[in-house]
Amino acid sequence: MAETTKHTTEMTREELANYLRGVAEEFEHDDRTTVNVGNKRVELNPASTVDCTVSVEEKSRLLGSDSETLTIVVDWKLGGD
Repeated sequence: MAETTKHTTEMTREELANYLRGVAEEFEHDDRTTVNVGNKRVELNPASTVDCTVSVEEKSRLLGSDSETLTIVVDWKLGGD
């Protein structure tokens, strides 16, 4: 069974950088990693090696504003050490 926790919020670039830095520190220093998702704390057990995919989507619209999306996906198999 899969469970997804998702939260979307608007933040400044500085707030985003601080959030990502906090996530990075969790991955760097701890076997167990806690990620804040909105008002929930999700505890993860990442393997020592993970798969990371980074993608950028650029949309040009004839009407309305152009947009860009950065997606970072990190995944691993449990017990994959």
